[in-house]
Amino acid sequence: GKNCEPGENRTGNNINAIGCHRNSSHATPSLSSDALFVVMSFLHPRDLFHVSFTCKTLRDMVTTKMVVQSALIHGGHAMKTMDELHALMSSRSIHVPSPIRLLRLACGKVCEFCISAKVNHVRPSLGVFACWECVTNRSARDGLFGLTKPWKRGWVRYSKNQKNRDKYNAIFEHPRIADTAIAYGMNYYIWSRHRSDRAGESVGPIIAWDNVDGMANHFASANDMKNG
Repeated sequence: GKNCEPGENRTGNNINAIGCHRNSSHATPSLSSDALFVVMSFLHPRDLFHVSFTCKTLRDMVTTKMVVQSALIHGGHAMKTMDELHALMSSRSIHVPSPIRLLRLACGKVCEFCISAKVNHVRPSLGVFACWECVTNRSARDGLFGLTKPWKRGWVRYSKNQKNRDKYNAIFEHPRIADTAIAYGMNYYIWSRHRSDRAGESVGPIIAWDNVDGMANHFASANDMKNG
């Protein structure tokens, strides 16, 4: 008999079931989508990842709640990733990952940028699956000197007067950038530019290096920044 897609019978009509009979002599029982949703929620993140890529129907069933529940139930690095992402999303500091990207992050093993270095969980300040070398590397490897770029408080535009210092301090202390700007000495290391992953989804912090001066020029004072 003719093969059919999961959730579709041979006449092309949608059915509320998952499963496909390969031929009439070897029929397999179908599982309702509601039951399958419950089963998927209790799978280990890596098993859920494999199931989600068997067909589009199952991939479309994956939800954020399902991925988070799977990670929290099974613990380990996946749960640590959920904890870090939750903190960054609570402050609205990063682009919210889609359910499928969230699942990829929960199952990640190597840096998503160099595809070689071992990584256990997302980078706490950035919300991406990145190794320390890619975060800090100052070579032209990423085109713009690594995933982060230093913003120096020794620059004239910061130190020339108190008004400017107050504006920039208000920017760096704002929750949407404070959670992602890595302070070290007199420098803040900030997401160097806006990026997308290989699927075209925006990733990482919402505020990038180029946005800092733009915000300082836009707001007349630190109070405007805090109230903006």
